[in-house]
Amino acid sequence: MSQSSRWTTCSREDCRGPGTLLVTANLARPASVFRDTATVRVFREALRAHILRRGCDAPAYCFMPDHLHLVSSGLRDQSDAWLAVVDFKRETGEWLRENGRGARWQSGFDVRLLCSPRSVEDACFYVWNNPVLAGLTRAWQDYEFSGEMREAR
Repeated sequence: MSQSSRWTTCSREDCRGPGTLLVTANLARPASVFRDTATVRVFREALRAHILRRGCDAPAYCFMPDHLHLVSSGLRDQSDAWLAVVDFKRETGEWLRENGRGARWQSGFDVRLLCSPRSVEDACFYVWNNPVLAGLTRAWQDYEFSGEMREAR
């Protein structure tokens, strides 16, 4: 099955309520902002706060040097993964203006609806394996800028 048939481009409405999305947010131009542990810590905590505040969790995320991959799942009818990403980018965009040495987020972000449990598994593997494919690490488990974010249960 091709990637495009498992990961369907979705509308704003598809991002509300239960459901799982694959999101990619890029910096506007190549910059290695997400190579520094302290910087990624700031962005990771902002992402966690916005994801959880909007009623979502993140079974997988990965900060690559110049972009973010995120798998986000709505946990209830009021969940809104789209707003979580918008709020995250707004907050961290301010951080980038002050500290990013000219780096900024690209307008918008790519979002795909994951249509089956298998597509969610595939997307998580895709996200976590990105640093291996990019030659940043030999094993995805060793990459310090990826993981998951779950609501405390």
